[in-house]
Amino acid sequence: MRWNSISICALVASLLISAPSLAGSAEDKAAADALFRAGRALVKQGKFSEACPKLEASQKLDPAAGTLLALGDCYESNGQTASAWTTFNDARAMARKNSDAKRADEAERRAGILAPKLSKIIIEVPQDTRGSGVEVRRNGKLVEPAMFGLEVAIDPGKQTIDATAPGQQVWTTDVVVEPKAATTTIRIPSLVDMKPSVTEYVAPLKPPPARTTPQPLQIAEDKPTGPMSTELKVSIILGSAGLVGLAVGTAFGFKAISANDESRARCQKSSAELWTCPNQASLDLFNSAQTYANVSNVGIGLGGALTIAGVLGLVFAPRYKEQAAASWHVVPVVTPNTTSLSVTGAF
Repeated sequence: MRWNSISICALVASLLISAPSLAGSAEDKAAADALFRAGRALVKQGKFSEACPKLEASQKLDPAAGTLLALGDCYESNGQTASAWTTFNDARAMARKNSDAKRADEAERRAGILAPKLSKIIIEVPQDTRGSGVEVRRNGKLVEPAMFGLEVAIDPGKQTIDATAPGQQVWTTDVVVEPKAATTTIRIPSLVDMKPSVTEYVAPLKPPPARTTPQPLQIAEDKPTGPMSTELKVSIILGSAGLVGLAVGTAFGFKAISANDESRARCQKSSAELWTCPNQASLDLFNSAQTYANVSNVGIGLGGALTIAGVLGLVFAPRYKEQAAASWHVVPVVTPNTTSLSVTGAF
């Protein structure tokens, strides 16, 4: 009775201890099954990049040769030929271990189809670089030194190769491996020693210059050094007279326009050249308009000629043309009854 009690207690204890592990295994199998079904559904939809991670997770939770076959098929459809080839080989080994000849033969057949299509890579590292403690990484993953110079099957696509060593510069390169049966060789060059840091020389600061009291800015005045030339005098007189003529001609021009408009309102044109006015006042106004027009034409014409002559004289005068231009001022004066010019200056 004593031994029976001990055996029963031991059995109950073992069952209690193994219960959680059995429950956990059942949960893992349920999760693995859900992941497998979701992965297969995504494969049917052509979403291989989403399907493969789910099949990978299912295999980790509940390893099975059938899951490996499905995962290898997903890899192949996603263009990951090396991953698919390796997975089919793993599926063959697992199926043979489990005496599953049917799955083992299928996995071997699929791996044999992929073998001649594999893309491969060789990383060559010179001996002098190997002795410097070099580390080579492919896509961030360390490449074991034993793999240097060996042909390795890889998935097609971009490959980033980095080489580092203590005290030497980092070497890196990017290579795109095409999805075809070919071998890409990458040769790591001899790494270059890092340049020693150079301490930058900083020149001592110079003391700031002593402050000085700012001096007022002096501007020299240009003053004539001799009497004004005769040419300048004549040019000024001609130009002034021309301006007066222009002013008079302009004033009489306005008067002629005003008188002409008023006389035409009173008189009528009887023929091509004759005008008929109703009274003497209208006739006088008509004649005044003609006189004003003649005076305006003479004033403007003569004034313009004299002005041009004066300007040319000022331009080509031999001495003090600037002073003369600055010393003389011509100001037009217009009032309601008169028009005149005010000329001031000094000889």
